[in-house]
Amino acid sequence: MSVRRVRPILKRVFVDDVEERLIRENMAKFGMLRFSTYARRVLLFPTVPIIQVDLSTYEQVLYELRRIGNNVNQIAKAANQSKDVAPSQVEQLEGLVAELADKFRNELELKIKELENQYGSDKT
Repeated sequence: MSVRRVRPILKRVFVDDVEERLIRENMAKFGMLRFSTYARRVLLFPTVPIIQVDLSTYEQVLYELRRIGNNVNQIAKAANQSKDVAPSQVEQLEGLVAELADKFRNELELKIKELENQYGSDKT
């Protein structure tokens, strides 16, 4: 079963070695993996600047949130063994960490969608 393409019309372009190198450099500079995406973006929206979004900050925060979650689990285990903390308090703490992670994830997804709507997506 073949998958129906969203964009069924093929366009071709001839370039020399220098132009090919420049195209590859620009694609790398803007983090674009596919020539098709780069060409569409440059041809359809030549006056809109291509932006590169650094998500490493978000990735680092998510990493830290996971570490916090692991620490909460360790605290929960110790509290359950010593019975110094009520199980409901541990559950509440775990819930707050999960809620924080969900809020962060939702905000990140909204930002990504906003950028994709504004500048296009590299997924298609």
